[in-house]
Order: sequence, then C-alpha cells, then structure tokens
Amino acid sequence: MRIYFEVLGKPVGKQRPRTVRNKYSGKVHTFTPDKTKSYEAEVAKAYMKSASRNQFAVKFDSAVGVSIFVFVKCPKKQTYSSPTVKPDIDNIAKTILDALNGVAYEDDKQVTYLSISKIYGNEDIVLVSVYDYE
Repeated sequence: MRIYFEVLGKPVGKQRPRTVRNKYSGKVHTFTPDKTKSYEAEVAKAYMKSASRNQFAVKFDSAVGVSIFVFVKCPKKQTYSSPTVKPDIDNIAKTILDALNGVAYEDDKQVTYLSISKIYGNEDIVLVSVYDYE
C-alpha cells in the first residue's frame, strides 16, 4: 500500500520547543511553537484526506518508508542550481514525520527508510509518499 499526498504552501521546519516559567507559581512549561503545530496539523489533515479518498486503511502497522519532495519557489536572482534557503531539509523531515505520528503510523520509529529532496519549482509545495517497507 502507498499513500500520496501534498501540502500546499511554504514548508515549515521543526522549531525548537519553547520553555517558559510561570511568574506566579514558578512552574516550568514547555510547548511547541504555534507555527510548527499548525503545519503539523495541515500535514496530518492532508494525509487523512488522501487515505480516505483512496479507501485505504489509515494506519500502517509495520515498517514504512517515507519519500518527501520539497518544491521551493524559485527566486528572481538565483545563485545556486539547488535551493539553499531555510528551512533546513532535516527540520522539514522532522516536522512531517512527527505530524504523521498517530495518524499514518503509531510512532515514527516505524520509519525504516526516508528520502527527502529540496528542489526549485513553480510554487511552494511538499509532496509526500508513505508506503509499506518490508
């Protein structure tokens, strides 16, 4: 089984968790930044939409492979043949894999193969494929 889906718009790399201390109680609270949480929700929604449209079982229960193609809109003045702009490719992968936890698979420890490419395109879009990898 293989499920393809796309996430429109500029990709968001995984941001570091933020820690704040409550000034009244002194307790420390750690949270994921809103931008990351919002993008992860978009990724999960796109996956669910594609899986249900294709009438697939939603969660993989064994080893999976994930292929990610990140298309970045080409700037007017490009100096490299490949995009060297933020977000970093590893942070994009982390955001997508974390977003699929509990949705495409129980945990991203099930991902035994990962490929990701960042290339220039006509628009900002991320194409993802999740599939059995045994």
